[in-house]
Amino acid sequence: MRIRPSILLMDSPIDLIDTRLKRNHLIKKIFSCQIDQSGQSGIYLVGGFLRDAFLGIRSNDIDIVVRGRRPRALAEEIRSKTGGTVFDLKEDRTVRVALDGGRTIDVSGLDSTLESDLRTRDFTINSIAWSPERGFIDPYGGIADIQGKIIKANLKKNISNDYLRALRLYRIYSELGFQIDKRTRDWCSKLSYGLKKIAPERITLEFFKLLMGEWWAKALDMALEDNVLECIIPLSYNELRRNIRLVSRLDRKVKAIHIKRYLKSGLDGLSQRGLMRLEGLVLGSDVSSLRITLSNELEGKLKTVRDLYEHAHLIRCRPRDPSDRVGLFKLLDNAGDSAPDLLIISERQGCLGHYDRFVRFDQRLLLSAIEIMSITGERPGPLIGEILGEIRKRRFIGEIRTGKQARALLARGTLF
Repeated sequence: MRIRPSILLMDSPIDLIDTRLKRNHLIKKIFSCQIDQSGQSGIYLVGGFLRDAFLGIRSNDIDIVVRGRRPRALAEEIRSKTGGTVFDLKEDRTVRVALDGGRTIDVSGLDSTLESDLRTRDFTINSIAWSPERGFIDPYGGIADIQGKIIKANLKKNISNDYLRALRLYRIYSELGFQIDKRTRDWCSKLSYGLKKIAPERITLEFFKLLMGEWWAKALDMALEDNVLECIIPLSYNELRRNIRLVSRLDRKVKAIHIKRYLKSGLDGLSQRGLMRLEGLVLGSDVSSLRITLSNELEGKLKTVRDLYEHAHLIRCRPRDPSDRVGLFKLLDNAGDSAPDLLIISERQGCLGHYDRFVRFDQRLLLSAIEIMSITGERPGPLIGEILGEIRKRRFIGEIRTGKQARALLARGTLF
């Protein structure tokens, strides 16, 4: 989702946001789960949901804290009113209600005062609470920082209590484009080594969001300067700088519709351009050593692009002789489904038309395996696959064009 805070609701009166929260149907159901006869719920909305309310951003994730009641019990009551599924995130501490449509409600227990709880949170813009009875509780100036477009940590120890926050700083910048408080940036830089202690699954979620934000390029630049990026992608400073420049250059080209249609979206939750940015950033790295979790499909794609990247740079998009055409065929054949990504990352967009032809020939073979066996008398086996590959190659480079020509070569025994 593209976010432009400068044109959203940051200057809206607090009472307007308060009214909207009170009218929200889901929030009404949450706060209808009273715990005593006085009508005091002991429930508070907290965190990023409130920040997004001030920014006019629809958030699918609601965080609440509750005093005087076990989180599981409250989550079950909420589920009875909203539907969904209840499961533990942190045993005896945080319980999630997963609703239809991807919305979630995370319920946590409040062990101390509300103000103390807010003080332990990462950034002031996430340290706001709200309830229908008390309105906004903002002891650390979070609303003012939202309006001033500033990302500021509450305390240095809050970063060291969860080192993932050292990365989250840059993810939030990527999404919002807010100015980062100098002291906060210094804290995150000095504590970035702690990211090596964080589970890759948690890093992945933050990092992928960073790659899909509006201000992703500047966020990566700052993460590189602050020694954060190298904790995720094991490359040198100069290698990462080179890759960021490459991806920034490519990103401008990918705006062209004819290029965008080649990129796959939805892989591991990444958008088209998020995937392309990741592919470019990890060039030259040991993909297996990345501090992120990858599906087998995504890991295979990253390795293919990395391994064939240098070869792709040598390819001519206007082949001058048969050897050039053979080289292009072998590259596309080895790259498989990753061929479009490889051509774009290696700045060989002019070869995408050849890829279209390659795919079209694969979908409409001149001869089937059954026809080849009939002509040659061969039984099913590796040789049949080799003959099919040879026919595909010769067709691609222009030596044969029809099934009749392929049969003639096969009958003469010149294909195997």
